Amino acid sequence: MDENNNTQNEQNPGDIINTANQNNAEQMHQSNAQQQNQAPNPGTKPITDKGFKPNINIISAIIIAVIIIAVIFIILGQHAPKPITTTIIPKNTITTTANIIATTTIPPNAVTSTTTTTTSTTTTIPVITFQSCNSFSVSTNKLNATLEQNCTWKGGILSIWGASGNSSNLNIELVANNKIYFNKNYSNNCLDYLANVSLPANNYNIIMKTGAKNGTCGNSLLELNTSGIPVYSNVYNGNFLKQYSGWYLSGNGFGRAPLNITYANNNLCYLGTPWNNYNASFFATTFNCGLLTTFGNISSSYFKVTKPFLNFKIISPQNQKIYLEILYNNRPYIVIHYNTFNNSLGPDASSTFRNATIPLETVLNKDVQIKVVAETLNKQTYIAIGNFELSNLPNQQIGIISNETINSSVIKS
Repeated sequence: MDENNNTQNEQNPGDIINTANQNNAEQMHQSNAQQQNQAPNPGTKPITDKGFKPNINIISAIIIAVIIIAVIFIILGQHAPKPITTTIIPKNTITTTANIIATTTIPPNAVTSTTTTTTSTTTTIPVITFQSCNSFSVSTNKLNATLEQNCTWKGGILSIWGASGNSSNLNIELVANNKIYFNKNYSNNCLDYLANVSLPANNYNIIMKTGAKNGTCGNSLLELNTSGIPVYSNVYNGNFLKQYSGWYLSGNGFGRAPLNITYANNNLCYLGTPWNNYNASFFATTFNCGLLTTFGNISSSYFKVTKPFLNFKIISPQNQKIYLEILYNNRPYIVIHYNTFNNSLGPDASSTFRNATIPLETVLNKDVQIKVVAETLNKQTYIAIGNFELSNLPNQQIGIISNETINSSVIKS
């Protein structure tokens, strides 16, 4: 008996553990059965396992799905249309080439990229053409008009020729880079040499303005060339039949035109008795029909002394401010004061032309000019002159020269 007890007490430890596990399992089965047979108590809350952990497999699936969607967006974004912002080059500008940046709209999480596009716009701009100034000509029959043209000049001396035509005057202006290089007004009705002017190389704007009607030589005309100063074989327009053509006026003393002797006599435009002893129709004078006189002088074109004497007609009182000059190289060579009001010459001295002669043997074959000067404002102290011509014989009225000066140094220099 004791052996049996000992046998029972000496059971295998593993059997004891198994027996305990079976008992626990039976108890848990019975407890679950009891819970299923019992209705839930409304006043009680279900038991929650506070130690719950989410399933790792589900989280991994979600992450993979997000990555796939992002890759799809990247692929679609690379093939989507790319709007380009372009800078437009305005019209009427000089041809340019510009680098224009094209900007592409890319979805989030995508790689940003930039491309460069080169474009160009060509615009035709009007080109101002310049003719050469050494063969320039412009004319018009319009009065009170302004004409503008352009010419280009390589630099040097240009000769200016012009005619006011039917206009009362002709204004000529040469401008370059907003600088006025030449601006003068002329009343030469018929075409004639006006001046020589030295100009630097440049493109010039030539402006010609005409006045009101007061001439008889047709169109107003302006010419530029390189002919130089003309030199005539005799005194050009010495009898003023072409108005003041070929003569250069300074001041207003001699008026805008010579005086017509017939008109003057018919309209009582003389002092004392009518004008007489003159061989042509026009003469230059500072007499203004008894009105106030002004300063002025008048110079001839250059002429070559081909004969030894210069003959002309003159009326002049004795006055130190009224005289005649022979210019050589633009310097006074001979200066003469006259007095045709000499009582020994008889009555009507104020309106009777006298013959005068200037010997020019010392300047034979040289180029000279005539200059008549009047610097007095006395309306009865005037000069009237004309009928200039070279001659082989003198024709001097005795007693009309009051003073004569010869500057020999001018010829020697």
